[in-house]
Amino acid sequence: MKQTITFLIFFLCFTQTGKSQAEIYSDEDIHSYIINHQKIAILPMDVTVRDLKPAVRNRMTEDEIYELEEEYRSDFQYAMHAWLLKQKKKGKIRPEIQDAKTTNELLEQHHIYTKDDLSRYRYDEIANLLGVDAVFAGKIITTSTFSRKAAAVWAIVLEEDYTTGNADISLTLYDKLGDRLWSYNNVLFSDFISSQKGLVHQMMRQVARRFPY
Repeated sequence: MKQTITFLIFFLCFTQTGKSQAEIYSDEDIHSYIINHQKIAILPMDVTVRDLKPAVRNRMTEDEIYELEEEYRSDFQYAMHAWLLKQKKKGKIRPEIQDAKTTNELLEQHHIYTKDDLSRYRYDEIANLLGVDAVFAGKIITTSTFSRKAAAVWAIVLEEDYTTGNADISLTLYDKLGDRLWSYNNVLFSDFISSQKGLVHQMMRQVARRFPY
C-alpha cells in the first residue's frame, strides 16, 4: 500500500507539472471588428470522445459513440450560451447572443445536422445564414485518464477532489467575413461526462480578462 501511494504521488507530480497554460490569440485589429458586432452565435462544438472506459466502450457500437459525441456537441453549446447570457445580464457583454435553439433550427433549415455537415461550410457562410456578425466555433477532444474508482483513491490520498479525465479545448471567434479574431486553446482536467458546465466555467475563468467582448 505504501509503495502504491508513493507511486501515485510521483505520478500526480508528473501529471500536474504537465498541465498546459492557456494559449490565447487576439487579432491586432480585433476592436475595429467587434465594435460593429450587434449579434453573435455559438455553434455546436466538434466533439471527439476518446478512450472510453472498457466497461462502457465494450457496450457501445461506433454509431452509439458518434451519437454520444453529437449529444455532447449541443450540451457544450448550451452551457457556453448560458454563460454568455449571464455575462450579458451583468452588463459585461454588449452584442445580442442568439438563442442556441434558434441557431440549431437555422442550421437544420439548411440541412446542417452534424459536425460533418457543418465542416462543409466556411465560417463567413455560416454567419450569413444565421444572420449574425460573428460566430464562436469550438473543438473538444475528451479523454478518460482515470476510472471513478481510481479518482476516488486520488481523493483519499490527496484529501481533495480529483478528476477522471481531461478535455483538449479550442474555441475560436470568427467574424462574418470569415476572419479569425480570437482563439483559446488549453487542456482542462475535469469529469467531462458529467460536467460540461464545469468545463465552460474553468475555461471562462482563464479568459475573463482577455475575452473579446
